[in-house]
Amino acid sequence: MDEALRQDVRTAFADSLRVVWQVLIGVAGIGFLSSLAMKHLPLHTNTDENWGLEERKGEASSDV
Repeated sequence: MDEALRQDVRTAFADSLRVVWQVLIGVAGIGFLSSLAMKHLPLHTNTDENWGLEERKGEASSDV
């Protein structure tokens, strides 16, 4: 490619990347603002020790 065309391609590529960054910054900002409006829900502080044992027993008996 000649230098003038190469410079036009570089400029077009840089402009397209600028648009992508601006859109993604907007999406991230909207996500951040919506997360501030979400209700706080507490997480569980304990674990049920029997969780999933029924599935594991079924898998173990079918393997035999």
